[in-house]
Amino acid sequence: AAQLLAEAGWQVRMTRDQSRALGWNEKLALARQSDVYLALDMGRFPGTQRSGVTVYESSGGSRSQLINAVRAGKTPPYTPLVIGDNGGSRRLSQLLRGELKSGGVTAEQDSLRRMLTLSEAPQAALMLELGWAGNPQDRANLATEARLQALSVAVARSVATYLTARAANASQASSEATTVQTILTGGAVPQGAQ
Repeated sequence: AAQLLAEAGWQVRMTRDQSRALGWNEKLALARQSDVYLALDMGRFPGTQRSGVTVYESSGGSRSQLINAVRAGKTPPYTPLVIGDNGGSRRLSQLLRGELKSGGVTAEQDSLRRMLTLSEAPQAALMLELGWAGNPQDRANLATEARLQALSVAVARSVATYLTARAANASQASSEATTVQTILTGGAVPQGAQ
């Protein structure tokens, strides 16, 4: 997914690659500056009978008072361009589950209260649980190229769709703000009249 997004021109940062894994503070810093923060994980509860793919949204609060205020509906003008309410994560979750379904992967939806990186992300943040390590069918699914491709394409398409719509909304909001300013000031200021 990261390669597909990067090839399409999106900036992608990974918390882990073959040579290095970011430390906890670096992960938090990345989450706090990301337009989309997506954690990929495998379920690992010993003895569980769970299986399948699940998309989790954060339902916990942030350590940032500003982020919590915005998510509670108290938004100063233009703040939604910088900090998203929970609707961004919900929209990305819907997009991701739709893309997964199109690729033949059924995904459940759930919420998490205690995942700090998700709650610290100011915009959309999700955890995609790819399956369960203790489930033989989940392990077999993740060993097939077709399943990995379906997961990668679904993540890339949903993130790109979400970010494209967000950019279009931001540009529309900026255009509306310029219109309001022009109306309030009675027109544009002529050059050199400042």
